Amino acid sequence: PNGEDLLVGHTTWDDFGKMTRVFKYYTFILPGSDAVARRIGFSSYPGCVSSTDSFYMMDSGLAAMDTTLEVLNTRLYDRVPDFPANPRVPNFLHVMAINRMAATASAWTSMYANGAGGVPSAQWVVVDYNQFEPGRTLSDNTLRLVEQVPGLTYQADMTGLLRTRGYWASYNRPYSAEVRQFSGHSSAEEMYGSLYSFADSPRATIFKHLAPAVRSMFGMRHVMNRNVYPNENVLPGTPGHAISARMDLDEENPLPNGGIDAKVVNRCLFRRLQCQAISGPTHDDVPVFRWTAANGDDLFPRWPHLGLPDVWNFRWVHVTPARLLPNAADTC
Repeated sequence: PNGEDLLVGHTTWDDFGKMTRVFKYYTFILPGSDAVARRIGFSSYPGCVSSTDSFYMMDSGLAAMDTTLEVLNTRLYDRVPDFPANPRVPNFLHVMAINRMAATASAWTSMYANGAGGVPSAQWVVVDYNQFEPGRTLSDNTLRLVEQVPGLTYQADMTGLLRTRGYWASYNRPYSAEVRQFSGHSSAEEMYGSLYSFADSPRATIFKHLAPAVRSMFGMRHVMNRNVYPNENVLPGTPGHAISARMDLDEENPLPNGGIDAKVVNRCLFRRLQCQAISGPTHDDVPVFRWTAANGDDLFPRWPHLGLPDVWNFRWVHVTPARLLPNAADTC
């Protein structure tokens, strides 16, 4: 309330067999370069040099994250640049370079727009904590958006919406009318209704009701881990249409897929390059996920999960560059 804090959160969706997680910090001192960020913190996996979740915190003052955009108009793939003719830096390396080089949110989105080829298609949200002062009106370009699909890129300053609504949410639906039309989402909304809508899709509706009421880190954690199936009042009512999906709870076709984590940060934590995080499928208001039944039978034998814990009842932790702390408090 009254612009006292600026909270950022991100929930990764993926197969539950990919829940071997590592939160990483890279500190690179690059003398003679134009690098702005020395230290980057990000959620990741063993063997990955980037996030792949696409959740980054930079000591330059920027936070960057994305949600993927589905290309429903498959003809767009003909617009993907031919690599031998137009070689490009792989996207994950491109993003890591931008994280080092960008000093502002607008610089970040411009660098991404100028260098990416539309694959993977994504909506990136970049927050510039340098522009935020508690209790003051948000400065322009505090929140920047860049959307990209093959053949089309859109970027804009979304700070005005953040000022008026009090929140911005990203949930795998294009915002730009042009990107929506180009990627096939407008046609899908005409055919199938609000499921493909930016304003009225299930997660958009949930955010619309919950996000303006968030007043603390506790409230932010609750929203980013939200799944109250079967009691969510959105249509269609499935465990997949939640902020943190639990497709294993689907009665007709249970699959070990959905939200596999949540990360939240406020201004105080961000200035220390710290965050709060939880690993595994949400279990706030739904049963704890487990790989085996009570009799020991594997519930999902076709899904590899060697070495993963059986029961996923982990709690929130406080992530710092030095160590993980077991308790995530409501204050910094």
